[in-house]
Amino acid sequence: MNKSIYHMTPEEIENIQLLDLDDVFPFVCKECGSCCKNREDILLTSWDVFRLARHFKISTAEIIEKYCEVISGSDSKLPVVRLIPKPYNKTCAFLKHSKCSLHFTDAKPVCGWCSTHGKMNKGGGERGYYHNPTTCGMKGISVVRDFVGDAGSDASNEASDIWTEAIFKITPILLKAYKKSQESYQALFQTAFFLLYCEFSADKDFAAQLKRNVEIFINHAG
Repeated sequence: MNKSIYHMTPEEIENIQLLDLDDVFPFVCKECGSCCKNREDILLTSWDVFRLARHFKISTAEIIEKYCEVISGSDSKLPVVRLIPKPYNKTCAFLKHSKCSLHFTDAKPVCGWCSTHGKMNKGGGERGYYHNPTTCGMKGISVVRDFVGDAGSDASNEASDIWTEAIFKITPILLKAYKKSQESYQALFQTAFFLLYCEFSADKDFAAQLKRNVEIFINHAG
């Protein structure tokens, strides 16, 4: 792939040949921390927040209070959790000594492993990884599985599927409330935020908890 995914048309993205976990790609990270600076776009899913809370042994609410801000999605009106960068160079909060302190853990945010790589689910069961052309890194070959770590696990894939389904179910409810009145929207927004990000126990299965929370929201909104 010679063109960055960020500059591709929908048709070009659809034709990307995705990589499997055991495929190789021409890139070796030199661990300079460059892709973790000038970042104000790291958004966390419920799965990301859950794993960070488990890693630091605090609640999901405490993770959000300490490292994040909650905003309303401009189009979806969903609660969106954004990682707040450090003031200097807008550096990721988890960059330590020019290296990602979460890179070799099971807590690294799925969208934050590297700005030159990504995970894609095209639907219809087709799932994989893509590599953006970049001047970053060193010459050499890496294995996808080694590079993405926990983001390639079955648990991560299951969480991604449930999260996507949750967004499709909750978005129209919030959009309808937004058009009706700000009062009704704000009430549902706060409920959605709490159930999607905060109502979790680290010692219980994430997928089962998220499914339960989505059902609670839909019943509440109905």
